[in-house]
Amino acid sequence: MADYASRALLTPPGEYSKPQQGWRGKRSTYKLPLLIFSLLSTLLACIAASLFILLKSHEDPVKKWKIRPSILLSILAGAYAVALGGLFTTAVAVTWWIRITHVTTLKQLHFIQSGASPKGFFLAFRAGDCARRVAIVALLVFGSKVATGPMLQRSTRPREHEATRDIEMKIDLASRIPDGWLGTWGSLYAQAIGVSQGTLFNDDIRTKNTSDYACPGNGTCHGTVPGAGLDFVFKYDDSERINILDPSSSNATVFNINLTMGTDFGEPMLYLDTQFISEVTEDCIVTLRKETYYIVPATIHYPITIRNGLVKPNFTQVIENNQVISNYTSPADIKPKNVSDPIGPLMGLRDALGPIYNAQALRGLDKPTAYRFVSGNDFWADMFLKMDVVPGSTYPENVIKKCSLMFYSPTQYILRQMLSYTFRAAQQVALERDDEEQYKQDFVAVHTYSELWYITDFRWLAASAATMLIGLMAASSLLWGWWRLDRYVTLSPLETAKALGAPVLASKGPEQEADSIVEEAGHETVALDGDELLWSGSLYTTGARAGGSLRAKSSKGTDKSAVLEDAEAHASSSPPRRRTSRRRGVRSLNAADPIRMTRSFEHDPGYTTRRPYEDEEEMDIGQYGRPWAGSEQAADHVPLIQMLSNIAAPDMAPRMDPRPPVHPVGSVSPVGDRGKRRRSSLPRGTSLPRIDERNTSTAEGPGG
Repeated sequence: MADYASRALLTPPGEYSKPQQGWRGKRSTYKLPLLIFSLLSTLLACIAASLFILLKSHEDPVKKWKIRPSILLSILAGAYAVALGGLFTTAVAVTWWIRITHVTTLKQLHFIQSGASPKGFFLAFRAGDCARRVAIVALLVFGSKVATGPMLQRSTRPREHEATRDIEMKIDLASRIPDGWLGTWGSLYAQAIGVSQGTLFNDDIRTKNTSDYACPGNGTCHGTVPGAGLDFVFKYDDSERINILDPSSSNATVFNINLTMGTDFGEPMLYLDTQFISEVTEDCIVTLRKETYYIVPATIHYPITIRNGLVKPNFTQVIENNQVISNYTSPADIKPKNVSDPIGPLMGLRDALGPIYNAQALRGLDKPTAYRFVSGNDFWADMFLKMDVVPGSTYPENVIKKCSLMFYSPTQYILRQMLSYTFRAAQQVALERDDEEQYKQDFVAVHTYSELWYITDFRWLAASAATMLIGLMAASSLLWGWWRLDRYVTLSPLETAKALGAPVLASKGPEQEADSIVEEAGHETVALDGDELLWSGSLYTTGARAGGSLRAKSSKGTDKSAVLEDAEAHASSSPPRRRTSRRRGVRSLNAADPIRMTRSFEHDPGYTTRRPYEDEEEMDIGQYGRPWAGSEQAADHVPLIQMLSNIAAPDMAPRMDPRPPVHPVGSVSPVGDRGKRRRSSLPRGTSLPRIDERNTSTAEGPGG
């Protein structure tokens, strides 16, 4: 029976609930297409936004995105999963209602609903085509929701990338070296000696550590700046061939470097002469190559690289493509009569590097592959000697054994050293005269630096888009035929119960929509206690099988008369004593009545449908209780019909008319002349007594 808390719902409706109001709305014919198109639009927007973010962020610097693309993609993946779940839920409801409008079975309807859940996948596969289709779509939708997020995250990742941008920079560099700054005709000054040391030791050339001079961050700045340099003209490239095995060639020059001053064209020039063996044949015929450059002072463009405060000019590029701004001649480069007169840039360069890069070597007297030094520094011929003419090389064996004597060209090396000297001298001049603006050079540099860029993996992008489209199309496939429904549908238990003919909802919500039912009856209180439903002040039976409570289950081969005799014997027995053991056979008086032994039994209004206790004492005094758990009667079912509580207020009128009983009150058939009448039986034509249940509120107070 319903407990005390549930019985409180049987009080008059005015105390705990508001009066029932009728629903005057209309069917929502626009809500279903609006919902479907809204969800489809949301899904398509999520897919389009994901593709836009992945394409927009490709090769985009990380610092440009205040919100990382991965976070935006996570939000879109979540929105996609929510919208896809809503579309799939709507599609399942549409499929269920379209299916019920045609000939179908309860099994199909059940598995259409349960196939949308993972626990019902495999059972739905065997339930029929429609349920199987829902299960397949559910698997695709589930996979799409799970895979979309990781695949979108995998589609983009930050990677280091080399970026460039133009920046304005400054450098201290003189466009000309002033006369006398390097020294006099008699000696070099300290700054000239310092420049010579930096050139020979290849010291680092540093710039100021300020924002305008240094390259930002850990990047590299490339630019071109004007500064004091040299303009050189290749005069001639002469060569002669001699037999190195001929004794007459013993005095032939095989290597030579010489820096001299001259005025061939009326202006002071610096001459760089080099001579070396460049080729040798199998017959030991060598090519003696001669190179001569005319050099004058000039203002040229230096390609430079600045990184970590270090300046590195590219002298090789200057030699290969010398960009001269203007040449100039210094009168101080013409030798005066007084040794204390200042010298110009060319004479200073010759005095600083001429004695160092001066060397002459002749063919050996005893051995053709040997050479002897006659003047200058002995080690320069050794420094430029080609050591690849050795056994195992590509040269002929005769050359390796008899005449393996060749040299690299020293010309470009000497030119690089001379350009390094003039560049260092121009920088030192500008640093010493920092207060003069003419020695500060402004230039535009290309800043090359490594930064994190978002790189999109287009293979994962395509896989993500395909996965999202598969989920969308799979869920949309269940929506076919939604236009045949004339209202908004859900799988609300109120809608499905009303559609399946629940009597208590027969007059609720004429539009058959959950919203209309809730609007009309949503305020009504309900409680389910076992097989009794307490609905807005009325008591209904929901699941007790009445037939089970009116007949006994006999074993196979048992005679029905024996069962009836057992019931009569029980009725005429001595005063009962309480037993706690479970009895088999007849458990109520009505079970012995053959008239009411039917599975379609509908009880009398006002009396409980609960099975009596198996306690004989309570049976004899006419009280009813709960059936044994797991008994046959507890598993029987009767239609949901209204029953009036015997403890309700006498003046309470139920709002719902109960279904007319099959047997009117008081029409219980007697057992007959089969024995002594049981004390709980009543004569024909008399009414059953009212039931006072324990734990039930009465006029005197709560039941005991």
